[in-house]
Amino acid sequence: MTPKSEFVWSKDYVPIEDSPRLEVESKGNKTKMTFKDLGTDDLGTYSCDVTDTDGIASSYLIDEEEMKRLLALSQEHKFPTVPTKSELAVEILEKGQVRFWMQAEKLSGNAKVNYIFNEKEIFEGPKYKMHIDRNTGVIEMFMEKLQDEDEGTYTFQIQDGKATGHSTLVLIGD
Repeated sequence: MTPKSEFVWSKDYVPIEDSPRLEVESKGNKTKMTFKDLGTDDLGTYSCDVTDTDGIASSYLIDEEEMKRLLALSQEHKFPTVPTKSELAVEILEKGQVRFWMQAEKLSGNAKVNYIFNEKEIFEGPKYKMHIDRNTGVIEMFMEKLQDEDEGTYTFQIQDGKATGHSTLVLIGD
C-alpha cells in the first residue's frame, strides 16, 4: 500500500455506498466489513480493492449455504453453549440409590449447575447429594431412594461464564 491507497468495498463488483446494514472499519493496512443484520438481500460476491497498488484485491462469495453458516456462527458467538459429551442419564445403584449424571466437554472453575425437578430447583440435603467434577466435566446428583413421588422431569442447567446449557430427563412409570 502507498500513503494514497484506500480500500474500496463492492458487492457484485458495484461499489457499496453507505448503508445502515453494513459497518466498514479500516485501520492502517487492514479493513473489515460487518453485517448488522445479515439476510437474503446480502447474498452475492463481496470484494475489496486496494487503490494505488498493482491490483491488490480480494473477494468472498456469500451464497445461501454460507449465509446459514455465518448466522449459526453469529448465534453461537452471541449465545454460547456449554458443549456436552453426554446427555442427562440415570442409573439405579445398590440399595435403591439413584444416580443422575451427564458430562460436559470441559468446565471452568466458575461453572455452576442448577438442579431442577418438575420446574422447581432442588438443593443438596438428606434426599439429594450433588457433585461437579470440573476436571472431567461430570455433573451428578444422587438420590437416596426413588419413590413414586419422584416421577417427573429432571433438568441440569449449566452456566459457565457466558455459556449456558441444559439437559433434561423424564422418569415416568416403571
